[in-house]
Amino acid sequence: MKTGSLRLSGLALVAVVLATGCTPEPAAESAGSSEAEQGLADLLPYGREPWPGILTAGQPTKQDFEMLRDRGVRTVINLRVPSESGTRDEPEWIKELGMAYISIPVAGAAGVNEETARALDRALETAERPVLVHCGSSNRVGAVFALRAFHLEGKSAEDALEIGRSSGVTRLEDHVRGLLE
Repeated sequence: MKTGSLRLSGLALVAVVLATGCTPEPAAESAGSSEAEQGLADLLPYGREPWPGILTAGQPTKQDFEMLRDRGVRTVINLRVPSESGTRDEPEWIKELGMAYISIPVAGAAGVNEETARALDRALETAERPVLVHCGSSNRVGAVFALRAFHLEGKSAEDALEIGRSSGVTRLEDHVRGLLE
C-alpha cells in the first residue's frame, strides 16, 4: 500500500477513537474539526460541534434530519419534553430515516440536574456516532453537558461552564453556575 492511500474521514477516525474508550476533550469553537464537520454544525440552528462526532443544536426541521442522515449522523438525542411545540413527529421521522432516537426530557431549569447529566452520559456511551444532541435552542444541551463534565468527568466548575458554553448554554448559565457551587 502506498503512503497516503488509506484515508479515513474525520468522523470515521472519531468512531475508531471513541470505540477504544478515549474521552474527547471539548474543541475550541472551530478548532479540531474538519471543514466538512464544522460545516455540518453551521447548517443547524444554534449548531456547534464541541467534540468530533458530537453535534449540538437547537430544534432541527424534518429537512435538517434528512440532511443529517445523508451526512452520516447515526443517533439523535432529544432533550425536549414531548409536549413542546414541534416535537410530536420527531421520533417517527428519525425512525423512518433509519437513525437511532433517544429521548431524555429536560423540563426547563428544573430538569437540568445531575440525574439528567448521568442519563446523557449513559446515552452517549451507547450511541452510534456521529450523534446529534438537541433541544429547542441548545441552551439545555449546554447546561447538561456542563453538569456532565463537573459530576462525571471531575472538571472544575469553570472548566465545566466552558464546556457548557461550547455546547450551547446561554440563559441557563447562571442556574448551572449555582448548581456547580
